[in-house]
Amino acid sequence: MVKLIVLILGLAIGFGGGVWWGHKNPEAAAKLSAEEERRVIEASIALNKKMQATLDKLQNKTPAPGSGFVGSSWLSFQNKRLPRWIAGVISP
Repeated sequence: MVKLIVLILGLAIGFGGGVWWGHKNPEAAAKLSAEEERRVIEASIALNKKMQATLDKLQNKTPAPGSGFVGSSWLSFQNKRLPRWIAGVISP
């Protein structure tokens, strides 16, 4: 219980101190905020590029024929035994 009170008190003092410092030093606070925003945007762009490269790599992979959940030979065999309207939906 004491630990929780100390943590909440530290959070409140830290937040209050930051607000007070930002109010007393508006130019420095604006500079600090702009730098932080620039870093966040750069990290976001880098992450988006990395994710796009991974998605492009995964999209360009072509699976071997018949390597899916149901092989193509099974589908061609089953298409002969299924009604036409079902075979047309299942066939690739």
